[in-house]
Formats: sequence, C-alpha cells, structure tokens
Amino acid sequence: WMRVSIERLAFSQESMAREAVLCCRQDGLTIGELAADINRRLEREDVLLETCDPDVQAAVLSAPSGQVIGPLQMGDLHHVLVVRNKQVPVLEDPEVRALAARALRESLLDRERKARVRWGLRY
Repeated sequence: WMRVSIERLAFSQESMAREAVLCCRQDGLTIGELAADINRRLEREDVLLETCDPDVQAAVLSAPSGQVIGPLQMGDLHHVLVVRNKQVPVLEDPEVRALAARALRESLLDRERKARVRWGLRY
C-alpha cells in the first residue's frame, strides 16, 4: 500500500531506453534534462505500489529515491523510471483506507468460512 512518486520516460525500443539509462548514469543527466534534450514528455505520477506490475514493484521497492531504474518493459513500451518519493501507508489516504477496509472484510470472511465450512470427502 506504499505510495510512490515516480517520473517516467517511455520508449518503443529497448535499445533507446538503455541509452537513456546510460545518459543518466554515465553523463550525470537528470531524467528531466534528458527528456528536454530528446524532446520527450516526462510523465510524473503518484501511484500505489500495489497497482503496479510485479516487476515494477520489485524494482521500485528496492531502489532508493533518485535512482534511475530500467529499462522495464510494460506492455509494448520500455520505461525508464526515477523514484522521487516513497510514502508509507497512512489511513488519511482514501485509497489506502479503501484497501484496508477491503482487506479486513476479506480476512473476516475467510476466517468465518474456515470456522463454519466443513468439507465432507467420500471415497
């Protein structure tokens, strides 16, 4: 349920995304400077980590803030990401509150199912 702020560049070819990563890591460009240099739109978004692709979750969770991540394939595109901020879950966040309520409901229903349902197997 961690909320992360990311910046992202998308490329149609993996080789282009690899070159972007090298420009950031070797040449010291920020992802914003790179986006301006190559005339690409830099996307910024705040997302719940749970809603991301599993490969993205693992990469983002293990990366410190400011580190360039990628290239990561999502669908037909190859992405280069930078994590700007990670925020632990707080109940004031409506999405986190909804996830917590759903998890609690599912847990209670599962516990009741296990306590009341008896499966009879005949051989």
